[in-house]
Amino acid sequence: MKRYNFLWILIVLPIFANGQDSLTHTFQAMDNQLLQSVLQNDYANQQNLLFLPVNDYTASSLYYNYEDGDLRAGAIPENIQQVGLTTTGLYHSKQNILFYGKFKAEKEYYQNLKWDLNGELYHRGLMPTHQFMTAEKGSDWSNQNYELSGGMIIPTKNNRWAFSVNGDFKVSNRFRSEYDPRSKVTNNSIVLDLGASYKLSETSYIKAAGTYGFSHFRNDVKYSNASNNIPYSHDTYIKWMAGYGTLLNHGGSSSANSGMTASLSGFNIGYTFQNKVNLIIADIVFTNKSEESFDTSNINNSEIDPVSSYSPSTWRLNTLWLHHASTDKLLKLGLNLSQFDATNYLFDKGGKNYNAKEKEVKLDLGYLRQYNNITQWELNAQINLWQVTQQDVLSTTKSELSKLEASVSGSKTFPINENLNIQPSLAAQISTSINSTFFNGNENYLNNIKEDDYLGQSLKAYYNQIIYHDVDLYSTNTGSLKAGTAFNFYKESDLKTSIKLHLSYSKALERIAFSSNDKAHRLFGSVSLNFYY
Repeated sequence: MKRYNFLWILIVLPIFANGQDSLTHTFQAMDNQLLQSVLQNDYANQQNLLFLPVNDYTASSLYYNYEDGDLRAGAIPENIQQVGLTTTGLYHSKQNILFYGKFKAEKEYYQNLKWDLNGELYHRGLMPTHQFMTAEKGSDWSNQNYELSGGMIIPTKNNRWAFSVNGDFKVSNRFRSEYDPRSKVTNNSIVLDLGASYKLSETSYIKAAGTYGFSHFRNDVKYSNASNNIPYSHDTYIKWMAGYGTLLNHGGSSSANSGMTASLSGFNIGYTFQNKVNLIIADIVFTNKSEESFDTSNINNSEIDPVSSYSPSTWRLNTLWLHHASTDKLLKLGLNLSQFDATNYLFDKGGKNYNAKEKEVKLDLGYLRQYNNITQWELNAQINLWQVTQQDVLSTTKSELSKLEASVSGSKTFPINENLNIQPSLAAQISTSINSTFFNGNENYLNNIKEDDYLGQSLKAYYNQIIYHDVDLYSTNTGSLKAGTAFNFYKESDLKTSIKLHLSYSKALERIAFSSNDKAHRLFGSVSLNFYY
């Protein structure tokens, strides 16, 4: 663990550092969404933190999140609950060295998660990693996630150069806590970034950085019926018909294990312009990941059977413009373009069996007004256009889905006394389907499956509950409303504590075939206790 000690230092430093030594910045970021989104988003190069007009801070949050409802993808749990603790910090030393860090510990619970034995949730119908074990029977999960990240940016004496180092270490453990098959998933990763920036003039800078990392994934799936895990076993016949069977079975074994190793590499280049009223940031980012999955169920000595190779890559163009309309007003304009490509190769088939592509364009607008380092009100708007294409060569299926999402949000602060204010907020979003096409060359087989073809019956259920289900979901127009309130407590005009409550309701604006309700819906709620020091 010695190699991770420097990351702990980067977390502890901003927590215990003396704020009197920090540099002066323009805006306080903890009571508004505009600057928090800038800090939380990945603007490609950590050296961008040098230019953001944000006060030094350390913030800790104890939070609870809840969501429930049937407006969800087929491989998303019916109910999700999260409780956790996060600490983030940003600090400038007297020598103008910038330290920043984040620590997160989270406990997570899923209810009725189907067709997923890895516990990694889908995004827009895309699997985070290519999975080869799945089961129809829904089950509860108990998970725990940890993240430790941080870095430092060191400028030279003449401020011509600045060098950065950044590390990100994540560990997660996920357990399918009831019903066969019982998964025990361990996933850990570490990523290191090294970068540099050069000052071209008093207002212009160029930046470059490289990224390298690796991860390891292991899934141990256990069965309680010992050696009867073969399709012609009567016990397994009952299991499959009840929805307990998996699409990857191992005869004569009470376990089915899989693993994955992955390496990550990438680079980014960027340009920054900054004067007294404008900050413009532009970054081009490329990341490439190589994942190799293997089957460890029947290991003979040190022999491991490879299953597949999955290769996702991403290109991004991130731009940000912040304009100081005055000493207490800030305007934001952001434009992000991205493209994700992924292919999967099956070794025993000798070729590519799956490919996916995701394209996205996102436009952000924002306005922030503060007085005495306290946000008076803010407005934000976002337009997001995305398209996801997937093709499975073996089952000859192809889908193409695209949506346009538009949202607006705002908040206003009402002072109660010199030590307390209340900050209500409202947000609304509309999501409209632009295009939805789906072709299934496997349809004839699925419509003529024999009763004793247990694998075929399970495959048909997978299509009905995942493939068709998700096509219907992302072809549906939806809307959501969100309301919240923050109670902010101050000491001598400094924000010290806040209690935040938020409630969100999403609903389909038309009937969806898979929903038993007239219009599917989902409810989100959160509460957090936050400390700033």
